[in-house]
Amino acid sequence: MLLTYKGDFMFGGGSGAGMAQVYRNNIKLLRKTNRFNSARTFTTTKKEYAKVAGGSVALKKISVAQLREIRRQVLQNRKQDRQKSVLISTAVFVPLLLLFAYVISMFFANENAIQANNLKLATAANLKHYNFYMSDAAIWLQQQKLANAIFQYRKAKELFPEKFAVNYKLTQVLLSTCASDSLYCEEAKKSAIRLKDKYPDREEVLRLVAFLQD
Repeated sequence: MLLTYKGDFMFGGGSGAGMAQVYRNNIKLLRKTNRFNSARTFTTTKKEYAKVAGGSVALKKISVAQLREIRRQVLQNRKQDRQKSVLISTAVFVPLLLLFAYVISMFFANENAIQANNLKLATAANLKHYNFYMSDAAIWLQQQKLANAIFQYRKAKELFPEKFAVNYKLTQVLLSTCASDSLYCEEAKKSAIRLKDKYPDREEVLRLVAFLQD
């Protein structure tokens, strides 16, 4: 309760001293009743409540069983909190992972489609060049320009080394050149043997091999 001053106000007199004394007393009371004083502790608060209650404050002791139950509940609450966190994380991250996997799969599918298309275009271009080399070699062969025909057949074979037609035609011209001019004989022999190993049942290949042995 704050103190009030009842009296006449006088400058420089006793009344001024009285007001000052009242002011100092009020400041002391405010300090004593300040509940937010940093110097307050559990002990001082306990003493104040005991003083108000008119005696001591009895603190009820907790049994070991109660402590265990409290600990069990705390652990259970922590476990439930962890489970909730896991569920929330799963609900958030699993869709993100699925979306990421979908984006990656679409990216690689697109890359594979691009590569397949590029391969198709390259194959088509190579086939066009291959047909040109084969036709041009046939023209040279008709003109008995065997060296030119061999050159064009080799170019065609570089594009499609596994095609039977170019391997057979090249071997045939090599054998003819070997027989007429004694040129390319070793290459003709190796080419004929490769054809026989790869196509042992084809009659045209067997005829080439027979021509080689004559």
